[in-house]
Amino acid sequence: MSSWGQCVMCKALGEQSANQGMIGTGLNEGIIFIMIIPYLLIGIGLVLVWKRFNKEEG
Repeated sequence: MSSWGQCVMCKALGEQSANQGMIGTGLNEGIIFIMIIPYLLIGIGLVLVWKRFNKEEG
């Protein structure tokens, strides 16, 4: 099982679980999914701010 940026505890749990065929197989995908949410929120916020300050006055 490859680890992309997990803490030591997550990596150890994932490797142990993967060897037993349990939850470790989806651990990386779960961490990536949780990590994406803050970036999406920041991106949406930046788009809204950009739209607000770049309105054409007419």
